[in-house]
Amino acid sequence: GESKKLATASILCRDPDVLVFDEPTLGQDAKEINFFLGLIKNELERGKTIIIVTHNIEFTVEHVPRTILMSGGQIIADGPTQSIFTNEFLISKSSLIMPQIYLFKKELRKIGITIPKEVIRESEIINFLDKYLENKSTI
Repeated sequence: GESKKLATASILCRDPDVLVFDEPTLGQDAKEINFFLGLIKNELERGKTIIIVTHNIEFTVEHVPRTILMSGGQIIADGPTQSIFTNEFLISKSSLIMPQIYLFKKELRKIGITIPKEVIRESEIINFLDKYLENKSTI
């Protein structure tokens, strides 16, 4: 964790317009990932372009608004993260596995709870389920 911070700090000293991070969450604990998220937020507020190369779908779904999905060195999708990671066909064309949150929503559908397609972040699903259960208890 500390060596990644040092490498990042040495790059930030040069104040580049574009920052590229390769697998930034790999081997990082929650505290280190939160530090990284704070750093990204700060750099975005400063008008920087951030490119994150990762296989961590859960991180991408939670924190990245736009995704470029690649397979075999070719771009197979480019668009809003929620559109890409709710498309089973696109995910099957890549070597990735559907996000856990998508699979969870699929299981909920089996028991009659349908969460809107655009709701893909954990916090959004928790809010939806809270409202769903609240409405259910008032019936």
